[in-house]
Amino acid sequence: MLDSKRKLSEIESTRKELGTEEGIKSEIGKLQTQKEKLSQELALSEEDIKRYDEAVAQIRSITIKIKIIESEIIFFSGIDSVVEARSFSIDLSDETRAVFAAAIEKAIQAANSSWNNTKTEILNELTKKKQGLEIEITEHQKTEAALHDKIIGNEALSNLSQSIQTENAKLEDFKMLDKQFNDEKAKYSSLMSQVAQSMLFYKSQHDKYAMAVNDNPDLSASDLEFSVETPFRKDAFCEKIKLISDKRTLKSIIDIDNFRPEDYTLETLTTLLNSILNGNLPLVKNNTSETALRDILTDWYNITYSVKMDGDPIELMSPGKKALVLLKLLISLADSKCPILIDQPEDDLDNRSIFDDLIPFIKEKKKERQIIAVTHNANIVLGSDAEEIIVANQRGKNSPNKAFRFEYRSGAIEDDLPILNSRNQVDDGILNQQGIQQHICDILEGGEKAFDLRKNKYRI
Repeated sequence: MLDSKRKLSEIESTRKELGTEEGIKSEIGKLQTQKEKLSQELALSEEDIKRYDEAVAQIRSITIKIKIIESEIIFFSGIDSVVEARSFSIDLSDETRAVFAAAIEKAIQAANSSWNNTKTEILNELTKKKQGLEIEITEHQKTEAALHDKIIGNEALSNLSQSIQTENAKLEDFKMLDKQFNDEKAKYSSLMSQVAQSMLFYKSQHDKYAMAVNDNPDLSASDLEFSVETPFRKDAFCEKIKLISDKRTLKSIIDIDNFRPEDYTLETLTTLLNSILNGNLPLVKNNTSETALRDILTDWYNITYSVKMDGDPIELMSPGKKALVLLKLLISLADSKCPILIDQPEDDLDNRSIFDDLIPFIKEKKKERQIIAVTHNANIVLGSDAEEIIVANQRGKNSPNKAFRFEYRSGAIEDDLPILNSRNQVDDGILNQQGIQQHICDILEGGEKAFDLRKNKYRI
C-alpha cells in the first residue's frame, strides 16, 4: 500500500512537470495558428500542411497503441491459469480429502482448458489489431515522407512543426500518465480496502473462538458457568492514535475523546489511514507513515474469560467463594488423577457454604481422585466422611509427645480407643491417650464441654 501511494505521488509529480491537458492543447493551438500563417506566406498549400501534421500526429498515436497491444500480448501470453485451489480449515478424513482434492484438480483442469481457448482468441484478436495498426501507420509514414522535405525545407516552418510535435508528444505522455494514475489509484483503493478489512478480520476470528468456547458443552463443571468475551481495547487504541499524531488536527478527522468500540468500523479505519498517507494528519515524535501504519494495523481485541457460580461473577465473589470456585476449577477441569493437597479450604467460608457447596463437592470428587485436606473445621472432616484422619501434635507444656517434637496418629472416624503399649497400658503421649473420635471433638469442636454448651444453646 505504501509503494502504491509512492507511485501515485511520483506520477502526479511528473504530470505537474508536463503542465495541464488544457494548457498543452492551448499551446498546440497557438503554434498551429502561427504555422498556418507562415505557410500562407510560403508556397505551401494549407491542405499539404494539414496532411503532414495529421500524418505525424497519427504516426505518434498509432505507435503508442501498438506498444500497448504488444504489452497486452506479453501479459496474456504469460498467464497459464486463472484459477487456483482454495484452502479450507475444516478437518476432513483422508478419504474425503482425497475425493475433494480430485474434484478440485478436475475443476482446475477444466477451467485451464477453457482459459487456454479463450487466451488463444484474445491473442489472435490482439495480433489482428496490431497488424491493422501497422498497415495504417505505413500509409501515414508514406504521406509524412512525401511532404517531409517540402515542409522541413523552411527553417521557421520546421521549428514550428517541431514545436507542435513536441507539444503533441507531451499531450500523449500526459494522457498516458493520466491512465497510469487512474489505474494506480484504483489499485491503491483496493489495497486500502483489503488492509482495513483485514483489521476487522481479527474481530471475526476472536468471535469465532469465543463462540467455540461458549457453545462447547464439554467445558463445564457442575454449577460453574464459563464464558469468553472479545472486548475492543478502546483505551489502548485511542492512546496510540493520540501518541503518534497531532491532537489538534486529529479532532477534525476522528472524535477520539468520545470514541466508542462500535466506532471502530471500516469507514473509520479507511479515513484514518488515508489521512495519514495523504499528509492530512501530521505525525509527531519522529513517526513516519510506515511506523504509524504498523502501530495502528494491529489486533485491538482481547480475549477475556469469565467464571460464574450461582449467577455471581468471580470478580464480585467473597474471598472464600473465590477460593471455592478455584478449587472446583482445579479439581473438575484438570486431566490429572493424582492426589491433591488442599490447605484449609474452609477459610473465609461460612458454615452454610461449607455444608451446601464445599462438602458435597468434596464427597463427589473424592470418588475420582484422592483428596488430602488440612483443616480445623469438623464439618469438613465429618460431613465429607473422611476415610483417614491424621492428627498432628507439637510437643508443649500441656500437650506432651511420647518421643519426638512432632508426632502423628492416624485412623478412621470410628476409632474411639486409646493406643496401648506392650504392657497393655495406655501408651505415653497425648495422641495415644484417646481415640480419633475424641481428638476430633477436642481439636475441631473445642472439647466435650464446648460441644455440650453449643448443644444447649441450640436447644438440641
